[in-house]
Amino acid sequence: MFFDNYSDKEHTTYASIGYLFLDESIGEYDVETKIGFIEFHNKRSEHFDGATQIRELVSQVDKYYAN
Repeated sequence: MFFDNYSDKEHTTYASIGYLFLDESIGEYDVETKIGFIEFHNKRSEHFDGATQIRELVSQVDKYYAN
């Protein structure tokens, strides 16, 4: 997950927020059983290009597990 002002110093806060967002959007059960390792980064990260909006993540997870 990417946040505008993420910093390693405040990882615990951002991770808590991130897990709440994921639990609310995907569902806690699916986050715990279908999603693997979750990383948190600043939007300036080299990994940000091609990132998916969280609102699109539900359909991507459902599509992946439908196959």
